Amino acid sequence: MVDFPNFARNLPNLTPEQVNAMTPGEKERYVTYQESRMRNETPMQNWKTVDDQIAAMRSQLGLASAGKPTVNTGMGSYINDPAGFIMALQLERTQMLDRDIMGQQADMQARNELLRKLNDAMAETRSGRPPGKPEAPRHMDPTFAARLRDLGISLPRNVSEASFTQAGWDNVINNIKTVIDQNNNDSQFDTIRLNSLLTKRNQAFELLSNIMSKQQQVMDNLIRKFGN
Repeated sequence: MVDFPNFARNLPNLTPEQVNAMTPGEKERYVTYQESRMRNETPMQNWKTVDDQIAAMRSQLGLASAGKPTVNTGMGSYINDPAGFIMALQLERTQMLDRDIMGQQADMQARNELLRKLNDAMAETRSGRPPGKPEAPRHMDPTFAARLRDLGISLPRNVSEASFTQAGWDNVINNIKTVIDQNNNDSQFDTIRLNSLLTKRNQAFELLSNIMSKQQQVMDNLIRKFGN
């Protein structure tokens, strides 16, 4: 007998007897719907639990050997049913896009932090530029020089021993500006890519919702059939 509260809590109008009275094809659709619903509600890292629950459900419904063959998609075992198969793939695509979006957002946050540090370095470099005569030199603090190198700024090898004239400090300022401009350009591309990912994710979720709605209609028809 099917453990109805566990496996069909979304379909309270069906009794265990009614579920067991379904034809094999109806049982396949029933399991497909439940599997898709559970995967949609369960984080991907916990899908092994869903696999175990579905395997137990199929066994209790007598589908382990009599049902349709399963196919391995790399996401678990899915019933060889077109609607269920497409739903599973679409759910996987939606979750992959979610991961890409989170990764892109993390990259953009890191780039914004880098730009903040570069702008701070630009201000500090400008304040360190020697005033007065163009040929008047000024040493660069080695700790500050190390910070600039960590930010990707090109400096002379022995900066701790170097004295920069105004022209030398201007070269460092220009190097910082080049890195800032490059990161600003990359940031614009990051924004374009994020918007593209969000559009694709919304489209994938809309398609998934439509497929699940159709599956729900199938289950509603089964409820009406066995409720009469």
